[in-house]
Amino acid sequence: PERWGFTYQMALLTQRVRTLRQAHNHSLKCEGPIWLDRSTLGERAFAEANRRVGRLRAIEYDIWEREVGEYNKLLDPPDITVFLDVDCHKASERAILRDGGGDAVDREYMIELQYAYERGYEDLKSRGACFIKVPWGQDYAPHQYSVHADILVSRIVNEFNDVLIEHH
Repeated sequence: PERWGFTYQMALLTQRVRTLRQAHNHSLKCEGPIWLDRSTLGERAFAEANRRVGRLRAIEYDIWEREVGEYNKLLDPPDITVFLDVDCHKASERAILRDGGGDAVDREYMIELQYAYERGYEDLKSRGACFIKVPWGQDYAPHQYSVHADILVSRIVNEFNDVLIEHH
């Protein structure tokens, strides 16, 4: 990660911006919401966490930050961002299980990632985006994914409706 962190962060940022542009162009052609799996909030959190644990040097992070600033001038923020809120310790445990055991995930990184996400909420809100935080800390059996995905979508829709009522 120390050697390729910056290169990887820049590649992810470029990919995310391309996806956001495509989604924006698609939204101009159709009605209804466009759902994306990731946003620049995640990219910012990953880059910031990597900087804080020493995987990105200060100059690399500054370059990355300037690029994000340029992209933010060109792209509108998403109308709504949904964040699946999981405690960093639970997320670390899940990643270790997913990756086959062992200490595959740096816990310090996961803690920094959680803090970075929390700081990122305010950035999105300051740019006019609506932010919905959905608790997602329960344990679910992987073979029951579709059931849990339905639960997740229901929770998001409920939160979305509540936010729409608040904003109007």
